[in-house]
This record gives sequence, C-alpha cells and structure tokens, in this order.
Amino acid sequence: MVGNMPDYPSPMNDDAPKPYKSYKYIVAHPDLLGGKLTIKHTRISVSHVLECLATGMDALDSAGRKDEILPLCSIEARATGSWQRYVKRLIASKKRSEARAAAEEGIKQLGNKWPGITKSLRESIAKLAEGDGDYTVLLNLRRNEFLEYPSVSGLKELRNTAAKTKNWSEMRQWAQTFLESGIVGALKPECEDSAKLFGRSQSFPLYGVLIDIAIDEKEPEQVLRWYDEAVKKKAFYGGYDAAVANAIEKSHPERALAIWRRMAEHQISLTKPSAYEAAVGHLKRVKTVMIRLGKEKEWGSYLAALRDANQRKPRCIQELRRLSGERLLN
Repeated sequence: MVGNMPDYPSPMNDDAPKPYKSYKYIVAHPDLLGGKLTIKHTRISVSHVLECLATGMDALDSAGRKDEILPLCSIEARATGSWQRYVKRLIASKKRSEARAAAEEGIKQLGNKWPGITKSLRESIAKLAEGDGDYTVLLNLRRNEFLEYPSVSGLKELRNTAAKTKNWSEMRQWAQTFLESGIVGALKPECEDSAKLFGRSQSFPLYGVLIDIAIDEKEPEQVLRWYDEAVKKKAFYGGYDAAVANAIEKSHPERALAIWRRMAEHQISLTKPSAYEAAVGHLKRVKTVMIRLGKEKEWGSYLAALRDANQRKPRCIQELRRLSGERLLN
C-alpha cells in the first residue's frame, strides 16, 4: 500500500491476465492519478509507460509485428500528445485519409500548448492535401497559418497556393484587409475575436508586417505610408528605421537622409564608444547619398556642425574625424 491507494496486481504478477497486450489493457481509473489513463491492474500512468515503449517500436517493426505499432501509436498520441509519430506511421502505411484525420485531431487537442508540434501537423496535412491535389484544403490551411503568424513568408506561401486555385488577387486583398483591420471575412465565424486569433492578442493595423510586405513588394510609397502612420501613433520605437531608410533611399532620398541623420544623432546622444561607432555607420550612408545628390558641400557643413555640437566628447570627435578622412595622431 502507498498512502490510502489500493494495491493492484502487477502485470508481471501471476494474477495479471496473460498474455499481456499493453494497448488492450489501457483504461481510465477516475480514482487513480487524477483520472489519467493508466495500465489496468497497476498504478502506472500511460504517459510514463508509453514513453518507455516508444523506444521499442522499432523492435516491433523489425520483428514484423507492424500491426501492433499503429494501435500503440494511436494511444500514445492521445495520452502524451505525440501525434507526429502516429501521423508519420500512418503515412508510411499508406493510410493517407487516416493520417490527415489524426493530424486534424492532434491540432484540435494541442491547440497553442505545443505550437511546434501543431505546426508540424499542419505541414503534414499540407503535404497530404497537395499530394492529393486538394488545393482548396491547402489554401484554407495557408490562410489559417497566415492568421496565426502573419509575415512576408506566410504571404508567399499563401500566394504559391492561391496560384494553383487561381484566386491570388482575392487572397491578396483578403490578407491586406486582415492586416489593416483584423477582419477575417469568411473565417469570421471560426474566430470569436479577430484581435485574439489563436490565443494571441493583436492590435491592428499590424504595422510591422505591413511595412515588411511593402518592402518585399518594392512599394516605397506604401512603406512610407505605414511607417509614417506607425510613428505618428507611436506603434513602435525605431525598430524599422534602418529597413525603411534602405527601402526608400532611391525613391525618397531626402526622407532616407532624415531617418539616418536622426538615427546617428540619437546614437551620439547615448555617449558611449559603441554608440559612436554605430552613429558613424549611419553617417556613412548619409555621406554616400548626399554626395550622389551633388550635396557634398552640405555634407561637409553637416559634419562640421556635429563636431561643434559634440566638442566635449573626445571619442565621438575621434570617430567623426575618421569619417572625414583626417589622419589621427597617436
């Protein structure tokens, strides 16, 4: 006896049924282990036993006892969340419809608890759907993935699939509407609150993603549109400055120069050697663009003004002198 828990015969005991087939003896004991699945006639939880048995699946495979593996994997998946192994075994056994159903069940069970496994299961469904030529299912999957993790790469996956269903224009507009407003259109019934999709709180517009996509699509006007709005609303603080300046350098050089100057001056204000070095990196971009625009004189005046304003910062002056090409004496 352990505490007040009743004793149960061990599976190795003479009182245990024989032969001992593990998956036939898994039951739920409400009075044991908080209602978790246990092995019949024991106080051992299924999750513990199956973790041990998992290493023996290859041995069953080698022994030609393949019919015993899938039932064991099925129970393991439901007890421990190891859906990936079950799905892979089903696919290997050419049970494609069962594999897809298992992956869907696993996603429903796990939710956001184990996002890595959920993502892997979605990819299994995607490959199965693509292999079966079921691009409608694949498109819905890619759309849900974009809702969960909106990004440039997610939009590209959506585009690749929508090209096969011949409705990329519609999907591109759907994605833009979602990023700007959080409205998910036809998927609305599946999401009670579009601001809390898949358990993650989001505030719309998703400025960072909108800027990333505009940069990737080489749309400088859109880059500036979302950047200016985000700055005005204080939606983020400086994280996109460099990327935006790089993206608009050729189309809007004066705006790019303003961003780089602001970044450089901010670094100088931090009064740290490493910050001075970072400032020089931004100022090199300023110098290159100003000279290209025929504003070499203005560049010299700007650099001189920086030196005058920071005379009490010897390390900063040293870095600025390097930038101007002056030889420094030891």
